[in-house]
Amino acid sequence: MRSNQILMYLKSLEEFMAQMKETRPDAKTFAIELKSMINFLEERTRPAKIQEYLYQHVEPNSIPKQLHCLSLRLAKEHTTNAGARLQLPSAEQIPYLIDNSFYHFVLASDNVLATSVVAASLVQSSLQQQKIILHIITDKKTYSPMQAWFSLHPLTPAIIEAKALNHFDWFARGKVPVLEPMEKDQKARAKFRGGANDHFGE
Repeated sequence: MRSNQILMYLKSLEEFMAQMKETRPDAKTFAIELKSMINFLEERTRPAKIQEYLYQHVEPNSIPKQLHCLSLRLAKEHTTNAGARLQLPSAEQIPYLIDNSFYHFVLASDNVLATSVVAASLVQSSLQQQKIILHIITDKKTYSPMQAWFSLHPLTPAIIEAKALNHFDWFARGKVPVLEPMEKDQKARAKFRGGANDHFGE
């Protein structure tokens, strides 16, 4: 069977290696077959890579202007209005954060509007709103707008805790090994888009 015919039936490099072990070709033949297999796999993955790069480029340019402006307005409000910088939760509510008699929900997002919609829906549909605690986690960049929104739009009687990832003690490069590759990936994406967004600052 010719090389190109074999490649039509091989779906992975693992299957290719199994085939090579079975046929036991000489080194030169193996090198040729391996190169053909790699080229074949690259051809198969190229459309997906192009599509991924396209999505990465389109994504930051497809955010509705209103949502972008909302975050900017909230960030400004956070800076100028003390009422938009309330401690979430209040000091007297902090003990409830570890109270298992409450219903605890975690919302992790960097989208203020989406978070507010989900949070409001969750509270409004609950039969015991006073027993709901929402732990909202976001990135460093979005924390100020998020805090401003829920300071100005509390979901009383539910309790809201707002935190950025960098507020957690365990959120450090030495303690979270996956952070470094995540940061490298983000820098590569930012470079492709022609900008830089730091979501993992301490």
